[in-house]
Amino acid sequence: MRQWSMDNLGVCERIFKFTDPTNVCKMHLEKNMIFVGCWDRMVRAIEFETGVVDRAFLAANSAIKSMHLHENWLFTGSCESQIRAFNLDTGDCKEYEGHESWVNCMATYFVYDAEGNIKNTWLLSGSDDASIRIWDMHSCKRLEKLQEHKNGVMCLALTARNTPCDSLYSGGQDHFTIFWDMKVIEQRIHEMVKMEHEDLLSRKAEAMYGYLEAKFGRKRGKKGKGKGKGKGKKGKKK
Repeated sequence: MRQWSMDNLGVCERIFKFTDPTNVCKMHLEKNMIFVGCWDRMVRAIEFETGVVDRAFLAANSAIKSMHLHENWLFTGSCESQIRAFNLDTGDCKEYEGHESWVNCMATYFVYDAEGNIKNTWLLSGSDDASIRIWDMHSCKRLEKLQEHKNGVMCLALTARNTPCDSLYSGGQDHFTIFWDMKVIEQRIHEMVKMEHEDLLSRKAEAMYGYLEAKFGRKRGKKGKGKGKGKGKKGKKK
């Protein structure tokens, strides 16, 4: 990997030599570090000012194809179907499972409320399985699957027609760039989440009703049987 000067164009300031090819690199401005993902499944964090490798860690089970930074989280996509997220402060790791092939690209999408405050944060990912998946970034839950491409999804771009951004463009190996209206997708996901919540409440109420019926219904039945037997005995004596 080479570091080029933007003041003196064409001047290479540093050269980093790794054992395997470099597939992707990302700059974290707040931490002033460059994160490099390689074919050897490793991610290396390089201090921008000194050029020193601060840390290196195994980030996947196969070659790293893509990376994405959001706040203090580093997301890695590789030649496997999982996305792994690493907390750069604590080292915690979480996984997003659902793709069926290589993960080629990722992006962050913010969901805003009516007052313009961030309500939810979603992770968007494009894969060789020809789909775009939308995840709840915090819970790792898959929210939606977008599948209009006929081949692998290679890149994602979010643009702002108003504020906040509400347009998604995806580019694929099928030679198509597809526009997605994120407001429509937001509404669809909101309705699905609402239906899941209502279904969960319905199941809980049904389970509670069944429990109460099993516990108290049987007792009433036993009492009824006892009274009937008593009346029969009295009638026999007379």
